[in-house]
Amino acid sequence: MEFDRSPVDKSLSRRSLLASAGGVALGLVAGVGRASALGVSSGQLQNSSDIAAATSAAMSYLGARASVITTNSFTDVSKWVSPDRPDLIDFERNRFGKLGALGSSPEWNGIIERIWSEATVLDCSATSGEVRLSIRDMTGIQWRPAPVPVHRTREEEALAQRFPEKYGLNLPDYQLTDSGIGTRHDLAMVRTSRGWLVARDGYEEGLTRGASPDYVASTNSSNLVAASSPKQLHTPTPPSAFKNSLGLTFDWYSAYQYGLYWAKSRNTNQYTTFSNDCANFVSQCWKAGGYPNDGTWSPYTNAWVNNVSLRSWLIASGRGFASNEGALGYADIVNFDWTSDGVFDHVAIVTNQPTTLVSCHTTDNKNVTIQYLASIYPNPSFEFAGTHIYY
Repeated sequence: MEFDRSPVDKSLSRRSLLASAGGVALGLVAGVGRASALGVSSGQLQNSSDIAAATSAAMSYLGARASVITTNSFTDVSKWVSPDRPDLIDFERNRFGKLGALGSSPEWNGIIERIWSEATVLDCSATSGEVRLSIRDMTGIQWRPAPVPVHRTREEEALAQRFPEKYGLNLPDYQLTDSGIGTRHDLAMVRTSRGWLVARDGYEEGLTRGASPDYVASTNSSNLVAASSPKQLHTPTPPSAFKNSLGLTFDWYSAYQYGLYWAKSRNTNQYTTFSNDCANFVSQCWKAGGYPNDGTWSPYTNAWVNNVSLRSWLIASGRGFASNEGALGYADIVNFDWTSDGVFDHVAIVTNQPTTLVSCHTTDNKNVTIQYLASIYPNPSFEFAGTHIYY
């Protein structure tokens, strides 16, 4: 199949954002039902019209942030930011330059078809001087990843040939792929003579590969590990000897499908959410693939929530094996060491082949490249682990 490799029209529709803004504004004015769904108490509804107006302004701000991909106009964003926040405006201007990486090698090596943005209000409240909003903004990317040569050892090639579906051997290049980057914005909106403006916008976003000037940790995570830093969480567990085969089968298809479905949100009906949620997310995926609980790995043991212990358990239990990047298949994992200090800081699960793309939590990412996740760090290192189908 041939594809048009002429310059891509990176069109972005703001209809979903504008519709969301209108729906939220009308719903908040309407009364308790919609507001309760957003986590607003009835006592806070005295300022429902202010909340609605501030929410509409916040949505317009997020829409302007997204549309800069096509308009390259900073004016539309700066007019929604309080003029006494030049640091935030400067940071946003730098962020726009990062967006140029979409469609270029190595982070997004492929054909970008479409980019869009969707926003959801998670929480809101009003104080005497401002309206505070928590809004989840998802940048969607529809693209066709360029093929990447795969270098396997003889043993790895034999394994791939034995299970071609898991390793994407029969899938065509340039498949249409949906990717996403989730960002939680903690906004403070203030009323001025120019209307409602952004006084603070705390977020950590993949597209910037860094934190905003106002970044604060998410406030809706479990207290079980919310106070711990990634480094504090990662205490390596020495692998024990391989166990004998358990005579079980791993459903890698269900595992990676779970990862795709929940990459952009949280399965709060079944699981606890953590501020450092990467290993918890991978464990959920593997649980969906049929891994049984044991004395080391079950919700929410160290092996379940700690990415170093998770990897150690996978290999020591005989369910998986140390691998190379070129031999990754669906539902395998990548451990990231951002500073190459010997301590893993992150883990992601493979959710796309034959071009390897991964999904992960903490900063939510769906079907992104390994290079993209590590691009902010000057000297990252990686370890890879495969999952046995029979174990």
